[in-house]
Amino acid sequence: MNSKQIASSNDSKGRSICPWQIAPFIDNLLRPFVHNPLKLFKPYVRTGMTVLDVGCGAGFASLGLADLVGE
Repeated sequence: MNSKQIASSNDSKGRSICPWQIAPFIDNLLRPFVHNPLKLFKPYVRTGMTVLDVGCGAGFASLGLADLVGE
């Protein structure tokens, strides 16, 4: 599979799939300013809770959740 095929990959229903090569553009240092995990999860997560970040990737949400639940 060449890079052109990867960029235009589709799933079995014909929907476009985001290729892994653009992940650095999605998960970057500016992301917390747009999607602040503390603001996203604060209404749902309290200190002392146990949380699970399934499919955590680079750990973007995991770090914010860790701050919210504490030690």
